[in-house]
Amino acid sequence: DCKPDKKHGINRLIVAYDCTVYIDRVHCRKFRHCGKVSISGTGHKEESNMAEERSDCINRLHMEMIALYRGDTKRIQHFCKVYHYARLIGQEENLHPDMQLILEAAALTHDIGIHRCEEMYGECGGKLQEQEGPAIARKLLYRLSFPPYAVERVSYLIAHHHTYENIQGNDYRILVEADFLVNLYEDSISKEGTKLFFARKQGGSFAGKCMI
Repeated sequence: DCKPDKKHGINRLIVAYDCTVYIDRVHCRKFRHCGKVSISGTGHKEESNMAEERSDCINRLHMEMIALYRGDTKRIQHFCKVYHYARLIGQEENLHPDMQLILEAAALTHDIGIHRCEEMYGECGGKLQEQEGPAIARKLLYRLSFPPYAVERVSYLIAHHHTYENIQGNDYRILVEADFLVNLYEDSISKEGTKLFFARKQGGSFAGKCMI
């Protein structure tokens, strides 16, 4: 049963319980699976090429984000650490490659609205970041030829990465977990508070290992 899900910025094909396969129905310039279910009968060589393309997109985004934050070493360090935690957790949980792409892109760009918030409001609280970040990320991701399904989902995640209720999707959950793991030390969040957070969200097995 394929149905649009505009709220979460994607089209979804629900295949079983909590298993979601993302579909890109809009022509994109970079990925070969445009308009098709991403997991449909691709050979090993084509899958390898697609993996290389995803990796290339992420690497270019990583360098663009470093350039965007030039001179702001603290925040470059932050999103780099969130990215590596998110990437590792996603791989350990065997996310589908499309969701892994979304997760890694969101981890790199989740705080992309900080500088604009500081310029416009003199502060960069979480809700302001959620408000200002998505438009900046969307423009950057399209310029880097990310597929539309990824751009819209990443925009959604940026718009909700400081919203800790009604977390839907493994990409959303892991992004929040990775961000908390980094903030645990950067912002001196108590281990007890972080453990309580993850316990309430029914996740955080990786976080638990880090906080033993």
